[in-house]
Amino acid sequence: MIETSPQSIHSTVTEVLVSITGAEEIASAPDLEIRKLGLLDSLGVVNLIVALCERLGVDISPAELEETYVAPP
Repeated sequence: MIETSPQSIHSTVTEVLVSITGAEEIASAPDLEIRKLGLLDSLGVVNLIVALCERLGVDISPAELEETYVAPP
């Protein structure tokens, strides 16, 4: 069973973001603007979606994301 508490979801998203970007500072700075800093490009967004779908058991379509998340910064 997948843990769905807010803390567990936050932890999972943080782990996935650190894994994809290689930026450990994400763990201590949740408001870090990863797109503006160039840490997450459009391929990274796709990888993020796939990883979150797998880890959290959710279905996220790239078409559901706002353009600001998938367009170049």
